[in-house]
Amino acid sequence: MDELGSSICHSDTNTNVCCTSFLFVPTQTMFTLLYPIVRIEQPYTEIFRNYVYENTNTLDRNIKLLPWHRVHNRKTILRSLTIQQCPDLFSKKLEISTEIFEEGHKNDLYDKILIKNKLNIFNKDYIWKVYTDYDLIKQYLTDQHYQLTDNIDQADIIFVKEQIQDFRYETLNNKLINQFPFENVLTNKELLALTARRWKSIYGYALFFIF
Repeated sequence: MDELGSSICHSDTNTNVCCTSFLFVPTQTMFTLLYPIVRIEQPYTEIFRNYVYENTNTLDRNIKLLPWHRVHNRKTILRSLTIQQCPDLFSKKLEISTEIFEEGHKNDLYDKILIKNKLNIFNKDYIWKVYTDYDLIKQYLTDQHYQLTDNIDQADIIFVKEQIQDFRYETLNNKLINQFPFENVLTNKELLALTARRWKSIYGYALFFIF
């Protein structure tokens, strides 16, 4: 949705348009089709859509409608809905299980004891060899202190999209990388929410991450 589509307000009772995603296969172009579902006779009539019209669960529906509430009311509304519908969520101690974190993700290998990197980062004349699969980095990394390489074993810096799972010193030696062990706990929104919930269950207060 562009600026026009994202500015359409939500309404439960005054819905007069519908928006549907549409993929035009020949050009692989994604569109959003907007069409009226009632007759709109008056000019300059404000249009409304129902963002969660397919949701029949009251709790889920109200939670999904939080973006259309005033900002200072969202936390109060969410807390009251949760206490009203699922009061045990605030008193139940969540089991300390790692199964959900391991589904679809292998355990990362890392050193239990911190090993100091031996690279001389204070040498201003050092030429850093960079291995990357990002086209933009290859195009714009032109500083004289960096040199692109196609050999990952010769690289000082590894900046890749592929997920690294072995962070041990014996594997990476002194290489600098753009990832860290178990970072999917933060980058996966479901696991991030679960981590915050379990922290609250154990310590009694919520854990917040600011990026």
